[in-house]
Amino acid sequence: MAEPVAKKSRTMDIGGAIQKVFLLEPTEERKNASGKTYGVTCVLAKSTNYSQVHDLFVPQRFIKKFNNTIQHSILIRKYTQKEEGSISLSESSTIMDTTDDISQPHIKRYTNPDIADIATIKTKEKNERVSLQGIVQKATKIIETSQSSRKIVTVSDSSGEIDIKFWSTKTNVNPF
Repeated sequence: MAEPVAKKSRTMDIGGAIQKVFLLEPTEERKNASGKTYGVTCVLAKSTNYSQVHDLFVPQRFIKKFNNTIQHSILIRKYTQKEEGSISLSESSTIMDTTDDISQPHIKRYTNPDIADIATIKTKEKNERVSLQGIVQKATKIIETSQSSRKIVTVSDSSGEIDIKFWSTKTNVNPF
């Protein structure tokens, strides 16, 4: 029997091309295994007609700028994009302010989606934004590792139950 092969994700290095992205939320600081700080945020990208949420990974030097540019568009140059959609900037990347060309109702779809029941939420695609209303059944203590911290909160409604993971600074959210 053949050994299982790890699934590889293709990465495209986009050198001189410019990508327009809309920053949805504040950039969260994280540390990698070697202790280096980087940021993670969620964006909508013009390359996908602003129709899907992309994770954007940025070097520490861009975090402050990104946190001052929430809910606005920027242009990025010298980035990489993985097949599944995540985008990464490097120290040599360039970012520039630009005007927004996204309507407020379209933005609201991602920043404040309509409330859905848990059964419906479980049918959604990864990175699709949702809002839910339910009863908190339990919440774990903060689970800390050398690279991250998280808390798992179990919520239920009449249609089912779901675990919600809060990461990094969001672990301080009190679900009760």
